[in-house]
Amino acid sequence: MALNVYKTSNLVDAYSKDGAYTDPIFPSSSVRFDGVSGQTRDVKLFMRNDGAQTVIAITVTPKDSDVGGEEVWLKLADTLAGLDVAVGGAALDIPDLVIGATHTFWSRCIVPASTPSELKQNLALRVQAQVVA
Repeated sequence: MALNVYKTSNLVDAYSKDGAYTDPIFPSSSVRFDGVSGQTRDVKLFMRNDGAQTVIAITVTPKDSDVGGEEVWLKLADTLAGLDVAVGGAALDIPDLVIGATHTFWSRCIVPASTPSELKQNLALRVQAQVVA
């Protein structure tokens, strides 16, 4: 399965390539959290099926590799407006993607007030799907 998540609509720079989390969604070089008063950042993401088969039953789930439970800091939605009603830590269902198809979705990271963000680079997105043979 070759579902990749990209940073921009030109689909060149990948956050994830073939399931490997290669680049943080909120890199410290371009997005700064103050680490004290809490911050919110939204990012538009692009998922493309770069494989040779249709992919179905796609689910994206926020994941925290620590035991802190900060996956609830991430909200996912199909639209920017949808982030306002999305539940932190909840999975997002992505429509089936035929070969070469792209789906756009949004992620919002909410660092609670008075909570150090400490470059939360251990927050990731888990993508689960089935390949149609």
